[in-house]
Amino acid sequence: MLSNILTGLDLVLSSDNMLIEKLKESKNPYWLPSEIIREVVGWNKGYVYDLRNYCLVSRTWRGATLPYLFHTIKIINEGSMQRWGEVLRSSPEITNCVRIFSFSPSLSSSLRRTDPATVLVSLPLMTGVVELEWQAPIEYPITMIPVIIDFLHTFPNLQRVKVSGAFRDAKTLEYFLGHCGPIQELILYDHLVFEHETEQNSRSSEELNKSRLDLSSMEHLEICAEGNLFDWILDSLLRRSKPTKLRSITLSSIPFSSAALCRLLAEVSETLVSLTLDPNDVTDLGRSLMPLSTSYPSLSILGTLKLAIIHLGDTFFPEQVLDWARDFFRVFHAPKLTVLELYFYAGSPREMTEITSHYDWKTFCGLILECYPKVQELIVYVGMEREFGRTRRAKLEQEVRDYLPDSFLNGKRITMNWGVENPSWESYSDDPSSSESDSDSDDDDSPSSSDTSSDSESQSDSGTSSSESDTYSSNSDSSTEPE
Repeated sequence: MLSNILTGLDLVLSSDNMLIEKLKESKNPYWLPSEIIREVVGWNKGYVYDLRNYCLVSRTWRGATLPYLFHTIKIINEGSMQRWGEVLRSSPEITNCVRIFSFSPSLSSSLRRTDPATVLVSLPLMTGVVELEWQAPIEYPITMIPVIIDFLHTFPNLQRVKVSGAFRDAKTLEYFLGHCGPIQELILYDHLVFEHETEQNSRSSEELNKSRLDLSSMEHLEICAEGNLFDWILDSLLRRSKPTKLRSITLSSIPFSSAALCRLLAEVSETLVSLTLDPNDVTDLGRSLMPLSTSYPSLSILGTLKLAIIHLGDTFFPEQVLDWARDFFRVFHAPKLTVLELYFYAGSPREMTEITSHYDWKTFCGLILECYPKVQELIVYVGMEREFGRTRRAKLEQEVRDYLPDSFLNGKRITMNWGVENPSWESYSDDPSSSESDSDSDDDDSPSSSDTSSDSESQSDSGTSSSESDTYSSNSDSSTEPE
């Protein structure tokens, strides 16, 4: 055994000596193994200024940095469109790094009354782009003209498409999506509007009006309503190209009437394995709870049900939302459900403590077992407005174990996960001696969302990993601006 140990030490020392000799031979004082360079760059992927500096070190550093630095391109005005067009046409290396292309001129007040078709410029073929976000101004409803079609054909390998803004009618949206190729994930935002409720006779050529819509490979559908009903999608997009592989649906703010929701679930009941529902119905009149139906179809293979988002705090009445969930369980049939997830959004640790300690969790869990006898796990997901810190999170986890023990689910798993919406905000003090009341009072001084940068990929120094905050994070992707 001793000889084996000595042999191992000799190998380690020999390897170290080879590395030292290689470092001595290198003329570049910043030489590091490529594996270490990739690790350093990966840990700092959310910090644009650091990435720019890394690009100047060497070709190796540049090669490791470009995929992060140019992962996302965001167009917000005509100037940025022109600059990015020049950069992409002049550098195939950068073009190949882009994975997300966001066209969002509606975010720029100076372009709110500018036809987006006049902003678009010729771009090189971008085969690496897998996600397109189209968020055009509602003042100019889209019609399918050659410049828009050419723009969409720039991205031949799209998998995920996010759409908002105005279209001439539902048929035009169908044509638009058809030119995006076979879509695997489709996200429709609440500001999606039509100039005409009924389909209009097109003034374009027959070739431009030929429908290419292909949703047969779509696996995920997400709709964010905020007061708008999307019942029309059942008789337009989903009727013209039936998604036969749809496995996941996420619905925010109840985008369907009760009858339409039942119809949608019935059409995908044989393929749907994951469903995310927002209990809140948000309209111009305010916030209410989703009306329940007694006609929900049985989802024979559904394995995961997520209720998101349950806002905490006195003004949101989270106890009423949990009571609504109990009524929902009684009428929603999923015989193979194995995972139930509750997503809470907390502005302070105190809000989580209040719902954990005051609600009747034993009755709640008993109803889960009664309605879903095959359930194996209850996930309590807490989305923090800003980082609570390790100490407070540990305290909250202990409170969940105390007030919501595994015994309430007959020994099945009760898991607690964390995410942070604003990792760049100052976190709560991690000093256990500091009073929580003082920390809670800091909420009034927190910067608003519009005042903070949206580096969603940056990691919090207090230990929350980026993977923990990806699931429900609403932060937009960071992108660089060409200089």
